[in-house]
Amino acid sequence: YDSTSGKSYLYINGVRSGSATGTAGNTIVPQTQYTDMRIGYSRVNNGYFDGKIDDVRIYNYPRTQKQIVEDMNASHSAPGSPVGSAVGYWKFDEGYGSTTYDSSVNPLNGTLSIGATGSQTTVAQARTNGNAGKFNKGISFDGTDDQLNMGYNSKLNLPNDFTLSFWVYNRKASGTTEPKLLLYHEVYLTSGFRVWINNNNYFQFMTNQSGGNISITSSAPLNQGQWYHLAVTYSGTTATLYINGKANNSGTGTYVASGANYYLAGMGDSRYYYDAIVDEVKIYNSALTEDEVKLDYNHGGALVMGATSTDSSGNPDNSSAREYCIPGDTTSCSAPVAEWKMDEKTGTNAYDTSGNGNTAVLAPGSNQPTWSTGKIGSSLSFDGGDYTTITNNSTLQPTSAITVEAWVKMNSFTDSWLISNQKSTYDANFGYELREDTPTNGFLFRVGNGTTSSSRASATGLSTGVWYHVVGVFDGSNTFIYLNGVGSTGGALTGPIDYTGVASSMYIGQRSDNAFRTNGYIDNVRIFNYARTPAQIAWDYNRGGPVGWWKMDECQGTTANDSSGNGNTGTITEPGLGSNVGVGTCTGSSGTMWKDGATGKFNSSLEFDGTDDRVSIPTSVSLPKITVSAWIKTSTSTEQYITERSNSSYYFATGGAAAGKVCFYLAGASPSWLCSSNRVDDGSWHHVVGTYDGTNKIVYVDGKNVASIGGSGDISSGGSNAINIGVRNNAGSYVNYFNGQIDDVKIYNYGMTPTQIKTLYNDGAVRFGPATGSP
Repeated sequence: YDSTSGKSYLYINGVRSGSATGTAGNTIVPQTQYTDMRIGYSRVNNGYFDGKIDDVRIYNYPRTQKQIVEDMNASHSAPGSPVGSAVGYWKFDEGYGSTTYDSSVNPLNGTLSIGATGSQTTVAQARTNGNAGKFNKGISFDGTDDQLNMGYNSKLNLPNDFTLSFWVYNRKASGTTEPKLLLYHEVYLTSGFRVWINNNNYFQFMTNQSGGNISITSSAPLNQGQWYHLAVTYSGTTATLYINGKANNSGTGTYVASGANYYLAGMGDSRYYYDAIVDEVKIYNSALTEDEVKLDYNHGGALVMGATSTDSSGNPDNSSAREYCIPGDTTSCSAPVAEWKMDEKTGTNAYDTSGNGNTAVLAPGSNQPTWSTGKIGSSLSFDGGDYTTITNNSTLQPTSAITVEAWVKMNSFTDSWLISNQKSTYDANFGYELREDTPTNGFLFRVGNGTTSSSRASATGLSTGVWYHVVGVFDGSNTFIYLNGVGSTGGALTGPIDYTGVASSMYIGQRSDNAFRTNGYIDNVRIFNYARTPAQIAWDYNRGGPVGWWKMDECQGTTANDSSGNGNTGTITEPGLGSNVGVGTCTGSSGTMWKDGATGKFNSSLEFDGTDDRVSIPTSVSLPKITVSAWIKTSTSTEQYITERSNSSYYFATGGAAAGKVCFYLAGASPSWLCSSNRVDDGSWHHVVGTYDGTNKIVYVDGKNVASIGGSGDISSGGSNAINIGVRNNAGSYVNYFNGQIDDVKIYNYGMTPTQIKTLYNDGAVRFGPATGSP
C-alpha cells in the first residue's frame, strides 16, 4: 500500500495481479482491539489456513515490483537468481516440436512457425540448425518466412519499468533493403514497442504511438556471423540499449503498455523476418541496473570460467552442437542424428532432442515402460514385457559407420535386446543391435552387411542394479564395444551396413521380432552416423575423466585409493632399506613416505627415496591409446621411473641417456623413447604428461608440448601386468626407483588434446588454492 497515491497492489509470484485505489494521503489506521498479530488464523471468521507458510516479511514502506521479485527470490537480484525472476524466459533447449516452453514461473509457451521457403522449411531443420545455440540449444530463423508467436498474457502486460534480453547470432548482411525484427509487440501507432536490426545492422529500440515515441539506435553496427548479448531497459521515460553487457545508447520518450502478441524474428505477417540464431530470450517486469545486465550477460554469474567445450577455432563454446566435442579436438564431432534423453518423466512419448523428430512411442497397456529415476535425469523402466517404437527412416540407418550409445541398468540378465533396427523376422546379417548377453552377464554389439555379421562382446560377469555406459561402434571395417569408456579390440566386417527388409520401426527395449524384451532401465540413448573415437566415447562417458587417478592424499596407511571410481586401488610398499624407514603418516616422524611428502603439489604426496619405495596397482585393462599425467619434484638426473606397466606396455621416466629430462616409451605402437628438450631435475614441482592418440606421441612439461613424434597402431595390451608408480618392473626385478615426490597421478585411455592438457595443468579452467600443499 502506498499512502501517497492511495493505491493498494497484490502480487503473486512477482507479478502484479490486482489493485485498488483509495484516497491519496490516507494512512493505515492502527487497530486497537487486539494486542497480538497472528499468522495462519483469521479472527473475522475463525478461519484456519490449511497449508504451509514461510518467510513472512513486513516493511514500513511500499516495495517496488523489482524489490518484490527479489523478496520472492530470497533477496537475490533479478538475473542470476536460483528462482526464475523473469516473467518470461525461453531457453529453446527442447530440441523437438513447434512448442517453445517458458522456463519462468509463468508458463507462457510460444509456437514456432517455419515457412515453406528459404534455407529451412521444417521445424526439425530449425531445431537442428539451432543446436549451435549460445547456451545449449537455440532456434534458427532463416530470414525468409520463419517466426515465433509468443502470444500474449496479462503477465506480459509490462509496466513502466521492464527489461528485454536476448542472445543473437546475427546472420543478416549489412545494407539490406529493410530492417529485420528481433521482437515485435505493437499495436501500430497506438501501443507497444519493436526491437529490430536496421538496414545497416544497427541495433534499435522504438515505440511509435499517439502521445510520443522513442527511437534509439546503437552507436555501432552488429557484425555478421557473431554472437551478441542484446538488452533493452526502460525505466520511467528512459530507454537504454546494452550490447555485451555494456550500456551503448539511451533516449527518452513515451511507452504505452500493449495487449498485442509478442513475435520473435517476425511480426505476424509476411515482412521483416530476421536471419539469425536466437537463444535465451528473457522479459523482466523491472528495469535491470547496469550491473544486473552484466550478470545477465554472464549467464547469471559474476563471471564465466570455462565452457562445455571449444569451437573449431579453439574458443570456448557452450552450444549443444559442441557438447559432443572434446575441447581442442579437430576430428569430426557432429551431434547425434537421434538422441532420447528420457527426461519427459510423464506421457507416452520420449522425444528425440537431436531435432530430427524421431519420437519414441511407448507401447500401450501392460507393455508400456514407466518413468523412473535415471543415470542423468529420468529414464524408462522396462519390466521384461515393455518396449518403445520409433518410425524407421534414413537418419536411423547409417550405412558406412555408426555409433550406438546408452546408459543401462539391468534388473536381470535374460538375453534381451536394448536397441534393435533389424528385420521383423530376425536375421543378424541385417541392421544393428545392442543387447545384453546371457549367460555371460555382459553386453554385445552386432552389425550386418547382408551376407554376414560381426559382433563384439564387453567384459562379462557384470552386476544387476548398476548403471553401465554401453557403446557399440562400427567404423566401416571393424566393430567395437565400449563399457564405461573402455573399449574392446575390433571385429572385422566389410561394410556397408545392409538394411534391406528391416522392420518399419526401430525398437528400444526389445528385438525387432517383438521378442527378447529388456528387464531394466535405459537412459540417454544416442545414435551417431559416424564412428566415435575412443577419446570421444570417454568424453560421452564422463567428460573424458581418467580411468585411474591416485591423489596420494590419504596421509596414512599402505593404500593409494583410486579417485576415478574404477576401483584400481594401489598398494604402497616401503621395505625400509633406504632413507625412508616406513610409510608413516603426514603428521608423524620424518624419514617416512607420507611425512616427507606431506606438502604435495595438491594437498599431500608420496616421497620416494630412490631405493625401495613403490606403489603397485593390479589391472588387466588394455590401453591401446593413453595419456599419463603426474606432478613430480626431483633433483635426480639419473634414470628413474615415474610410472610404468611392468615392462610390457608403457614407460614414463626421467633421466637415463637424457639426463634430467622426461622420457616416454610405448610398446607396440611407437617403440622408441621420446624425451623432452628441457630438464625437470631442479627440485621444483613440474607437471609432466605423455600422450598417444594412435597418430602422435607427445611429451608435455608444465602444459607445453616439448617433444613429439609420429606413431601408429595400438599399444601392447600389458595383459595382467600391474601398473607401478615410482619404479620399473624389469622381468620381475624392481629397478630404477624414483627419488623425490610424486603427486596426482592420472591415466586416461585416450590421447588428450593440447587444450585438455592445459586444463589438466591448471587443475581446471581456474584453480583457487595455494601453489603447493593444502588450502
